Amino acid sequence: MSQNRGPLQSVLSEIAFCVTHNLLSCDRATEKALADSVHSALFGEASTRPHSIEELLDALADTHREIANFIRRRFIYGENPAVPIATFDLECLKRVISLIRRLIPVLADSMFVVLLDEYENLFPYQQRVVNGFVKFAPPEFSVKIAKKLGSADISGTTTGQELQETHDYTRLTLVYDVEDSSQLSAYHDLLKHILANIFRSEGLKEVSVTELLPEDTSPEVDEDKLLIELAKLSRTDLDTFQALPEDKKRERRTYYGEAAIYRVLYGRRGQRREKRFSGFQDLAFISSGVIRYFQEMLGVAYHLTYGSAPPTTNAILLPPDKQSQAVQFVSEHNLTTLSRNVETYGEALKYFILDLGDCLRYKLQKHGSEPEAARLTIEDPELLDQPDMALLKRLLDVGVREGVFQTKEGRPAFKPKHSSDPQPSEFNLSRIYAPVLQISPRLRWRTRVGCKALVGLAIPDRRSEALRHLKGQMIPSQTDKKVINERDSLFKDL
Repeated sequence: MSQNRGPLQSVLSEIAFCVTHNLLSCDRATEKALADSVHSALFGEASTRPHSIEELLDALADTHREIANFIRRRFIYGENPAVPIATFDLECLKRVISLIRRLIPVLADSMFVVLLDEYENLFPYQQRVVNGFVKFAPPEFSVKIAKKLGSADISGTTTGQELQETHDYTRLTLVYDVEDSSQLSAYHDLLKHILANIFRSEGLKEVSVTELLPEDTSPEVDEDKLLIELAKLSRTDLDTFQALPEDKKRERRTYYGEAAIYRVLYGRRGQRREKRFSGFQDLAFISSGVIRYFQEMLGVAYHLTYGSAPPTTNAILLPPDKQSQAVQFVSEHNLTTLSRNVETYGEALKYFILDLGDCLRYKLQKHGSEPEAARLTIEDPELLDQPDMALLKRLLDVGVREGVFQTKEGRPAFKPKHSSDPQPSEFNLSRIYAPVLQISPRLRWRTRVGCKALVGLAIPDRRSEALRHLKGQMIPSQTDKKVINERDSLFKDL
């Protein structure tokens, strides 16, 4: 449902479109009967009667203009204009849907759904009106609402009855957790279903996701350089690492192989090549469970492969190098456009992410045991309620709302060792930003930070100092052997 159109206009315009394009069987007599019946339901017995749905839509548009003009003259200019007469309440919408079902037999058993986006942008009184629709719409139609994570909502209605979760509605998260096996499987199935529908609607030959998105399986970096980094991550020299049995070397390559690739690509010995991403599994994972990101990457990859001209064959294939370029483009685009897409805090949020990425990239290059650690754990979240932490709290809230950070609906990430310890909160950096930040999207370890260290990144005068301080915290000191000893216990034979 468009923000500048009501549900009545939306459903009628959809029917008009389907009739015009022969997607819905409705002769002129039926269309005239429907337009006349709906007009009577809305405006009563009027002298001017519409002969088509388009004429009815014109009448609705005129009424909306009259209402807008009344509001402007009455509440802005203080005049006393005539009140436009029209009935656009819930019962009227139900009656119109009933007329549509009765006069267009093919829609008799159809489900009607009102879709509302950006619920969080509504005023509280508008949310109460929408809540009333949710509570009292069934069984005539259903209401589906989209709102951003971390944004507020209310439970009240205009009738005084509270909207109750589970009893009146179900809350579904549309961002899948790609580290949860069941959610990842459901996400893959949904993406495959979306692709199949696209192929079908465009008249293209349906191909499997592995054919559409082939994976580049060739070595990404020089093997000798990779072995050097694997040896360092295993806390040994190259000769000792090479002398290990093959199964032990495979174990370490599995454990540290991805981090070693990043160190070769972006370290001193590297050729400064961008990390590549290709194949359905890679693109679904880097999308962070957000369908829009996956669609953007496919769209850019298609444009890079075929341009504006249609493909010469029905079998679409997006080469690995084009996929990787698309991932890099979408990652950079979503970061740089925060400045203009997020009001007030967009620029500050962008630089906040860049600074965090700088710290995490430093950790990826230097840490001896936990290199892939883009999971930010705030150890003292109780400080966020203090006045001097207001800016940091606002950046985190906006980041969650805009999908920059992904959380477990504000729940603590893990239990502390002692019940008296403060419960840390975890903010996972969305994987879509990993390519542009040159960090790994695999959030394998936590990076523990404090509010006082983080808030410095949000204050321009303290940003450089805070960045140096945070980088210093990324690497354990020589006297702090705890993390290293825990890791060494996994590889006792070294």
